[in-house]
Amino acid sequence: MPQGSGSPAGYPSPGGGSISGPGSISGPGTIGSGNPGGGSDSGSGGSGAAPSFQNPQKGAQSFLDALKSKDLERVVEATALRSQYEAKTADHRKIFNQILTKTIEQSDVTKLADLFEGMTIQDMNTIKSSGQVGVIVGKTKGQDRITRTLTVRHEKAGWKVMDFTDARQYTPSNAMNRKTTRKSR
Repeated sequence: MPQGSGSPAGYPSPGGGSISGPGSISGPGTIGSGNPGGGSDSGSGGSGAAPSFQNPQKGAQSFLDALKSKDLERVVEATALRSQYEAKTADHRKIFNQILTKTIEQSDVTKLADLFEGMTIQDMNTIKSSGQVGVIVGKTKGQDRITRTLTVRHEKAGWKVMDFTDARQYTPSNAMNRKTTRKSR
């Protein structure tokens, strides 16, 4: 066993990461990496990590990465098989059907990617049923915060995106933006 690695030769170090200093382990998905989906947090909606569907956050991040790359194969891989039947609106069912049958136009993939441009994982909703959960993605634009919820579903191949909500925009109230003046005594 090489000194300091903590693992026998030929085996990855604990957590699948690399040892970069005395007692420290780093790598995609490591606890404390600053990104709930694992990988690096680029701030542009893409993590640069290989697709992973181990948990809801990683499934949502893989979907965001696929949209950012505008690669139809990656978008198909990150889409739940039941999305074409269980998405909430007819328009979304149509979009997911076109994705899964690979009949979607590249311009439509670009439009879908534009809806999620710059979004990163923000939070996760409480699980309402076994096998489905909402992952909140968002971005800030000026002082406004724009969010969407990706509904992810657990399938045999892992956690995949089944639906998404319309954008919600949160604007700070005027009370937070007003200037304050001090009275002189």
